[in-house]
Amino acid sequence: GRDQPLLARGDHKNPGESVPRGFLSVIDATPYQSMNSGRLQLADDLLRPDNPLTRRVIANRIWHHVFGRGLAATPDNLGHLGPTPTHPALLDELARYLETNSWSLKTLIRHIVTSRTWRLDSQANSEASVADPENRLLSHAFVRRLEAESVRDSLLAASGSLDRQMFGSMQPGGGERRSVYVRVARNAIDPLLRAFDFPEPASSVGCRDVTNVPAQSLYLLNDKRITDLARMWAEKVLADGSLATDDDRLQRMFVSALGRSASPDELSRTRQLLMSTQQDTADSASRLASIRAEQAALTSTVAEVLDAARARLSVAMTEEQLFESLEPSERQRVVAARTQLEKLQALAASLVEQTGEKAISDPSLAGWTEVGRAIFLLKEFIYLR
Repeated sequence: GRDQPLLARGDHKNPGESVPRGFLSVIDATPYQSMNSGRLQLADDLLRPDNPLTRRVIANRIWHHVFGRGLAATPDNLGHLGPTPTHPALLDELARYLETNSWSLKTLIRHIVTSRTWRLDSQANSEASVADPENRLLSHAFVRRLEAESVRDSLLAASGSLDRQMFGSMQPGGGERRSVYVRVARNAIDPLLRAFDFPEPASSVGCRDVTNVPAQSLYLLNDKRITDLARMWAEKVLADGSLATDDDRLQRMFVSALGRSASPDELSRTRQLLMSTQQDTADSASRLASIRAEQAALTSTVAEVLDAARARLSVAMTEEQLFESLEPSERQRVVAARTQLEKLQALAASLVEQTGEKAISDPSLAGWTEVGRAIFLLKEFIYLR
């Protein structure tokens, strides 16, 4: 290893004096004397007992991931340009706790989540709302949205399709394994993860963006994968013989998705959604059956006209040649039938697209699928309180 020259303003064409390798001068200004790269000395200095910076940064980042905001609000900058910690003594205590427990992240996380602060409710009292509107003093818990990976895993877990197998190779985002196993490609981020602020993998992000935009609800409302998960969830609920009534099924869905029972008002409104969706789907199924019966009749009419002409002419012809040989009245009849068939086909396709091929044949399943989608759309489903 060798020392490198100072490049003033980053100008590599005008190197300055050589700068000896070493650690932060505020802790130890002694240059490294190693004939090698000096990385071993740097690693030792990062963990030296009189260097509080490393353990403070780690403790602050863990607090940030557990609570949603660090004791110092900028986990990437604990220097003079960043805000000072709201609880500096607590940050130092956590840093010492990390060091005295063999730098075990698991032990530090357990220490934090068994604290009274972690168990606080998110509802602030009137005094705290006035005196500390930003909750810098941690008088109550933060209401915060799940990270993108947790939203995806929650959808899979609620639908009962989450693959809990550990280890193995990376999987595409459309699979059923936990998001930690989802392949991350810079130019092909899973759309669900991107909708919920998955960070760009090309750069380091200490604090993720947290947005609440219409595109997220629209994604959950319109994405085919979300509908498929809701349908799988509905099939499992309907197949559970221990659930005797609709209220039992609704309560099971609320508990599995939100961790609590549904209120009487929620039960009433969800029942209304269930019944209205089932009725609408039954109406669509009836309409589709009528359209298909009309299509069959028109197809039969066209076939009858062409068959009669074929029998009359007794000459082998293609269907197009046969059509050209028809009498004007017959041709007009066939054209009218084909035009009506095209309209009916478009109408049938629209009905199937709106309702779903599988749902339109089973109004009960369609109703419960819509209930699942409605629960997925609840803010409570993607927010921690």
